[in-house]
Amino acid sequence: MGSSQSTEIKNLSKRIDRMDKRILEIENEKSKFEGKVIQLEEDNAQLEKDNILLRNENIELKNENIQLKAWIDEMENNNIPLVNEDTKYRNISKNELTKTSQYY
Repeated sequence: MGSSQSTEIKNLSKRIDRMDKRILEIENEKSKFEGKVIQLEEDNAQLEKDNILLRNENIELKNENIQLKAWIDEMENNNIPLVNEDTKYRNISKNELTKTSQYY
């Protein structure tokens, strides 16, 4: 019986060692996933900040567009010829200036 118990103890000891090894592997995998989760949360927070900045920029651009359209209307109402500074074309119509800026 002593030999049988000794063999059983050795087998149980090997099994415990394998289980301990597997537990360490699982803990390492868990740590890696926790690190990835933290990184994804940080990335998400940065994307949310970027999204807010882009929304604010979009609002600013829309407001600027409204102001430019009002300025064009005022210039046309006062019969002041409009000049496109990039091309130096004179008497450009309001529709030509605004047709590509209709984004909202």
